[in-house]
Amino acid sequence: MKTIGIFCGGFSSEYEISIKSATTILNNFPDGYDVFLITVARDKWTAQYQGKEYTIDLNTLHFTTEEKTIHLDYGLVYVHGNPGENGKLQAFLEMKGIPCINSGALASELSFDKWYCNQFLKGFDIPVAKSLFLTSKNDFSIDTIIAELGLP
Repeated sequence: MKTIGIFCGGFSSEYEISIKSATTILNNFPDGYDVFLITVARDKWTAQYQGKEYTIDLNTLHFTTEEKTIHLDYGLVYVHGNPGENGKLQAFLEMKGIPCINSGALASELSFDKWYCNQFLKGFDIPVAKSLFLTSKNDFSIDTIIAELGLP
């Protein structure tokens, strides 16, 4: 039986929503797998396994119950925002030799930042909409934006 950890929580304001979403996945997972939640928080990572909570060893990504040590075969990342959608968790799993069921680190990191994703795609002659990169530090005017991008 394959052991799958569903990673949830994270460092964004969507922490609770991520846990609810991951719980829905857990409750509807196909039979034949040993599947459980791994909640990612800044201070520690915990596994909710067979009604109990265990601390994850971040060096090995294992945890030990009263009967045995649990080793992950696969990870399913369902962390909203940092460190899931931006690929950091996938990169960590890759370094530990644990395959992800969902997208890998590079695809997640690239698609998390739409501006850089568009610049990457342009490098392959893939057409993308014209855009401007604006930050709160930019000094810009509406007229300049309209002149550059036009209106629909």
